[in-house]
Amino acid sequence: KIKPLQQLPQTSTDVMLSNDYDILQDELFERLSNKKRPNHLDAPTGSIATFTGSFGKAEAKHLLNRTLYGYSKSTLDSFSNKSLSDAVTDLLNVNTAYSSEPKDHQARSATYGQEWVNLPYDGTKNGPYRTSLAYWLCGNIVNQEDNILEKMTMFWHNHFAVEFVVVGRPRACYDYFKLLRENALGNFKTLATKITTNPAMLRYLNGIYNTKNSPDENYAREVMELFTLGKDENSKYTEDDVIAAARVLTGWKNQPDWRDSEFKSWAHDTDDKVFSSFFNNTVITGKTGTAGADETQELIDMIFTKEDVIARYMVEEFYKYFIYYNITPDIRTNVIIPLADEFKKDWEIKPLLRALLTSTHFYDDLNRGCFIKTPFDLYGNMARTFKAHHPNDTVEKEYLSYQFTYFFTGLMGMGLGAPPNVSGWPAFYQIPKFHEMWINSDTYPKRIQYCVYLGLAGHRVKDELLKIDLLSYAEGFGADAADPNKLVNLSCEYLLGVDLSQTSKDKLKTDALLSGIPMDSIWTNSWNAYLADKTDINKTNTVLFRVASMFQVIFELPEFQLH
Repeated sequence: KIKPLQQLPQTSTDVMLSNDYDILQDELFERLSNKKRPNHLDAPTGSIATFTGSFGKAEAKHLLNRTLYGYSKSTLDSFSNKSLSDAVTDLLNVNTAYSSEPKDHQARSATYGQEWVNLPYDGTKNGPYRTSLAYWLCGNIVNQEDNILEKMTMFWHNHFAVEFVVVGRPRACYDYFKLLRENALGNFKTLATKITTNPAMLRYLNGIYNTKNSPDENYAREVMELFTLGKDENSKYTEDDVIAAARVLTGWKNQPDWRDSEFKSWAHDTDDKVFSSFFNNTVITGKTGTAGADETQELIDMIFTKEDVIARYMVEEFYKYFIYYNITPDIRTNVIIPLADEFKKDWEIKPLLRALLTSTHFYDDLNRGCFIKTPFDLYGNMARTFKAHHPNDTVEKEYLSYQFTYFFTGLMGMGLGAPPNVSGWPAFYQIPKFHEMWINSDTYPKRIQYCVYLGLAGHRVKDELLKIDLLSYAEGFGADAADPNKLVNLSCEYLLGVDLSQTSKDKLKTDALLSGIPMDSIWTNSWNAYLADKTDINKTNTVLFRVASMFQVIFELPEFQLH
């Protein structure tokens, strides 16, 4: 009998029962079969020179793990047969236009089923529409194409973070995401310019309250500290620079419908703004009337004169997102600085990503299987790898199926549209834990519970189940599925970030597929009988129980949390 989620055993792994965060972290990594955290080993080597080694399944798997939110077996097989150049080209070939817009998913609503972005504003719909937007964005991730767009959009959501509940207006939240998506692989300076007067950002960081009589420094500080220059020893802007920048930005308001911003000259500080020696004592001359809006571009242009600081800071942000957080002096010399030198020439994002994803450093063995999956990586891995069925015959059911994605990732600490603050999610910046923050004594059991839940019980959405198909996944291995050794080996190869020892694989095979009896024919005969007559419920249940047992053990492995 399948137990409901709240009754599922947490795990057989003792590490999950630990209430001590540090002990849990150490035990998690000590359980890895053949390596520990890269920062406990020699640092990865390599440079930005193009990788010329063999590009096969292992390399394609690493590339897809870092650029997609999960992928199917057929996708991995397809990319394994491409050249490295073609594989990266395909991943970077994106269509940034949304194919649809979010709909009102509440069945009792007067606007049920309608795309609400261009409907007349209704303040009573702010909460429901924000909710539908979050579900819809989760659906875009679940249904992503085989390219980097969704992962890059999330990168910018973390970098230029806003919280939906603070912004309030759902259409402004939609336009904010649309801006990030449309510029995800475009020009960084252009995106930094546009986000400065984006209605959602103006509301989130108090830009709409920034006036000559009451200057607000929120955005002025973050555009330097978080969005462009960073805050390491190379970033030497001053508090006076923040104050001067705030005065430059006075006067921006949101239009009544919040679909765009507008400049109000009456609220603008028309005095000159003087900056520190870090900015070469630049003076932005105060302007009157509508010309005051031009000062904003002058501010961005001035900030971007610090091209070395910006380029190195942003390349490090990309590095931490796509490779790892531990940037050694050698990595800074051989990877960060050379990439930054190219990036600062034109601020184009796509060439930077191409250089990073084709580099010898990216494919260094120590950079593979070392990254704890984000909640979206984990859910995407489950949903796309196992081709989860998301009910969608009505708008309500479709959005409620994406609701599961939203709540799952939120419980794991990565609520879409809800980063904890303007710095984004701590796992992307908090020293010294970084990505290890995704795992603790609360989230680790839940990560496993939800994976098992999707595979065994499924999540009810009205009259249907959101569920992954374990039998179909096994059938995808063709004739190899009849051999328990090959089925275990292939499942581990496709699903685990770090391979298991042969001893662990043999135990997995015997305990799960062979029901404790060390005879391979136990599984082979059952599998072939199932294939011969899938209508026989007893034969189906026999192989389903054994396959489910195998995958449950895999889901419980620390290795499954890595990619």
